[in-house]
Amino acid sequence: MKMKLQISALSFLLIYSCSALSQEQPIDETTGNNDQKPAIADETVGDNPATDQEPQPESDFSGEGSLGWITNSGNTDSESLNADIKTVLKSNRWRHDFAITAKKVRNNNVVTAERYLYTEKSSLSISNRTYAFGSLRYDDDRFDGFDYQASITLGIGWHLVNREQQHFDLELGAGQRKTKLTETGERNDENISRLSQHYDVDLSESTALTEDLVIESGETNTASEFTTALKVAVNSNLALKISYNVKRNSDPAPDSVPTDRTTAVNLVFGF
Repeated sequence: MKMKLQISALSFLLIYSCSALSQEQPIDETTGNNDQKPAIADETVGDNPATDQEPQPESDFSGEGSLGWITNSGNTDSESLNADIKTVLKSNRWRHDFAITAKKVRNNNVVTAERYLYTEKSSLSISNRTYAFGSLRYDDDRFDGFDYQASITLGIGWHLVNREQQHFDLELGAGQRKTKLTETGERNDENISRLSQHYDVDLSESTALTEDLVIESGETNTASEFTTALKVAVNSNLALKISYNVKRNSDPAPDSVPTDRTTAVNLVFGF
């Protein structure tokens, strides 16, 4: 009895499989060819991965590094180093700017100037003309009387001029700044307002001019920095840059002058 049930079940499965096979592959009565033709996807159906695939996010990464090194020997031994690296990452509505700057001057084996600056800014596009931003800034100048000046700000920016060969951005923001005096170790925290601008223009196919201004004003001190640079391209990846930088503190640390000026000639490597 058990064997009969097994044979009956096997027969039923065999009959069901043959029936399903005949339904999936109908015989062409005109040719007798029972080869199934490949199904043509309906282009109007939204399940087609070729037409329904979401667009991939656009991203772009670029940067440049510059280096200037001068040494003198003889009656006066001196050496100076100016270096910086800047990167820009763009992804859809976001833009991230990073920059590190280093300067060191030595005369007769005595360091007379040394500074390290780190800046970071993230911007979110709101419209073609407007964006929101957050900025970090850490300034370690060994000769301005401050052990460090660090700030964080949030604000709004505007693309006042946004052409292919000319750009002008203006930013307003507010935040907080922390400072520490080198001599006494005294720390100060204060609220600040921030005004900044960036301007660049292509003077020719190989020459570009840039200007950057940052002003951070608090109750006890207003720190400002202005940099203008002229860059002349040598080839697609190499350029020569001449820059002039003015840094000022309205209330400098004791025994420190309020204004520092730096002129530099650097080689620039783009990537």
